[in-house]
Amino acid sequence: MNQYKTLCQHLGLGTHLSHELKIALTHYSFSEKSKDGGRYVFLGQTEFKGKVARILFEFVQGKGTQLQHYLGNLFKTKHLELLFYKYNLQNLIRCADNFNPDNYRHIFTYAFLGFLSDQMNETQLNDFIYQNFIKNTSHLLPSEQANKKDYKAQVFFLCKLYYNSKPKLEITQSDGIYTFSLHINDLFYVKTESKSYKYAQKKLWKNALKQITQKQEEKLLQNPDFVAKEQIQKAEKQAKEEREKEEKLKLYFEKRAKRSEEIKQKKIEKKKEAQKQDIKRREAKQRAKERKELQAKQQRLKEMGLQNISASKRRILEDKGILPKKK
Repeated sequence: MNQYKTLCQHLGLGTHLSHELKIALTHYSFSEKSKDGGRYVFLGQTEFKGKVARILFEFVQGKGTQLQHYLGNLFKTKHLELLFYKYNLQNLIRCADNFNPDNYRHIFTYAFLGFLSDQMNETQLNDFIYQNFIKNTSHLLPSEQANKKDYKAQVFFLCKLYYNSKPKLEITQSDGIYTFSLHINDLFYVKTESKSYKYAQKKLWKNALKQITQKQEEKLLQNPDFVAKEQIQKAEKQAKEEREKEEKLKLYFEKRAKRSEEIKQKKIEKKKEAQKQDIKRREAKQRAKERKELQAKQQRLKEMGLQNISASKRRILEDKGILPKKK
């Protein structure tokens, strides 16, 4: 199975769409005869982005300017490049050999999003948007909302996604106790109580979010296709971790061997330097010994009386260096 079919299967689409995905990820520089993904880029920048905007309008609280900033942050080049690598598009794009795709990763991502907008059904597309553009993106909210966990917006979005309905909220007060309850017919029911209005409200949305996600997880675990895909992903993750571990060990032993070789060379150089210094020391010691012997001979001759030495003997001693030559 080629990589295009694998990605289509991973996205829950039929493998027969692999050819269309290949077209979407083809740059016009690849070939004049083949189709390119320019039209899908347009669809990603307009229709897909519009669907994300609709979801923000319905489920995310804030003023219009804040939602515009949030939408802009979601479609920043940096975020689009994260999606580019998340789905390994670098291995799927097609372009000319002399074309550098590094500056166009966000464009290929738009083409990919346009393809999804065209081929996914509403439920699949909403789930994709939630997983990649809503979930864990609170840091992209404008600064006024960046540090807030908007559980309410997530609950409303998930209810729309999984139950196609908005939950009904009921608030009552009795003996200083606030009771919050949230339900969608018989599909799910959450209730919280507290003396604090704010705490009871926050706890309600948090528990509702937890209950919805748990039910969906239980439902998914009963799906054999999902379980099989999870097992494949788990095996791939383990294999990746093993590869990374092997690479780290390999790098560690390479560094260790290199360091050992460096220490060995330093010891050799140090030994050579020590030998050189020892030779110098021995030579200096020998010269000092020779000077001392010469001085001793000269002293003995002086004591014997140099006036009694014949001229021929003096010349011999001068030639030997025992006596200094007369000028």
